Amino acid sequence: MSLFMNECEIDVAVFRYGNHPVLAKAARLLAAYRDEVNRKSDGWPYWGHKCASKLMDLIQSGDATEADVRRAIGPIKSFCSRKGLTFPAVV
Repeated sequence: MSLFMNECEIDVAVFRYGNHPVLAKAARLLAAYRDEVNRKSDGWPYWGHKCASKLMDLIQSGDATEADVRRAIGPIKSFCSRKGLTFPAVV
């Protein structure tokens, strides 16, 4: 898919997958990452969203395993390290 998720779509995903065993955590992590990007830059649409494309694809597909999510967050962790962002701790 590789479609960009805007801020509203991320919030909808958090609500939609709130009880899903895997996608709930993935959506909350994406929302927390988006919020961190918004605090440290020009905003989600302009900076930092490209490394989250794999995670957005998983969320939009509606089907993912824990292993899929772990692989998808790798680029986000790397980006956070390079840019001095706090990687979101989501439970």
